[in-house]
Amino acid sequence: MNRIEQFFGTGALDTFKTPEAVVLQRSEMQSRADCPHQANLCVKYKDKIERHEVLPETGNQVHKLAKVAIKSNEHSLQDAADYITEELPKIRPDLQPEALRAGRNLANEIRRFEGSRLLLCEEPITRSLIPATQDTGEILVVSELDLVLATSKQDTIIVLDYKTGYKDRTNAEALDDFQTCVGSWDLWGKYPEVNTSHWWYLNTRLHTRSYARLERERDEENFGARIFEVARLYIEKSDEAWPEPKKCSMCDVTRWCKAADYEAKKLDGDPKSYIDAFVALEARYNDMDKIIKAACKDGRRLYGTGGYIDDSPKKKPSSRVSFKEVKS
Repeated sequence: MNRIEQFFGTGALDTFKTPEAVVLQRSEMQSRADCPHQANLCVKYKDKIERHEVLPETGNQVHKLAKVAIKSNEHSLQDAADYITEELPKIRPDLQPEALRAGRNLANEIRRFEGSRLLLCEEPITRSLIPATQDTGEILVVSELDLVLATSKQDTIIVLDYKTGYKDRTNAEALDDFQTCVGSWDLWGKYPEVNTSHWWYLNTRLHTRSYARLERERDEENFGARIFEVARLYIEKSDEAWPEPKKCSMCDVTRWCKAADYEAKKLDGDPKSYIDAFVALEARYNDMDKIIKAACKDGRRLYGTGGYIDDSPKKKPSSRVSFKEVKS
């Protein structure tokens, strides 16, 4: 028995232990920043969410290849780009068409930064948001960036984040993106000497780039406040729903969304909730339409009670005069 237990009794040490730290991953915080209700549903129904896209798996494969290429050729981005180009044809055959398009463009983009010194490649960065207290553990924010490069200026770095989807961010959207916010804030914590970050989203499938310039003096405090608010929503287990057409159209859990329960809402009694329900339902319709079209791609015909759906092209009225009309 140690001295503390001797004076305060067995088990007294437990009262002096600091609670475990709460680790918040950027990707997990992202969904809560968009809509807390969506984030909760994604956790609750993660085993039931159906996705019908090859893009996420293609992106994973290209990211893995890029990580190996850069780690194996730390002193030359040119060699890393050549490695990516050479290894792309070895990716799964069913993913190759998409992977080749995205991977080759990524290799070309990396070549543009030849000569820059590598700082980080897909490594987690952690920064403390809220220190520990006697009752709560420390709140840590973790992000993982694809590629961070040094420049000739000690106070300036370059961040490259490659995207293999079809989203084409504007420069304004790149600046406002929650990933930009968390990644920059974490980097300023890791590198106290850095003031400026040149952030590039490389939209590899679209052959476009989105750019944002971040300044510590201007942005760090605002980014920290935004992250703090998301952390609060997480800790308080908020279940608020924030329907918007753009967000709902990309949501995987609209079928379980409480905002889509329009039967419980009346337009004259609660117009705001009714419109929210309409937005969520419209997104749900689009989701169902995609699932049905994907199911019919192999030539199947799906029957309902009063009709069917297949992938036959819709007949358009012909502008040509028929032989029958000519004869008459």
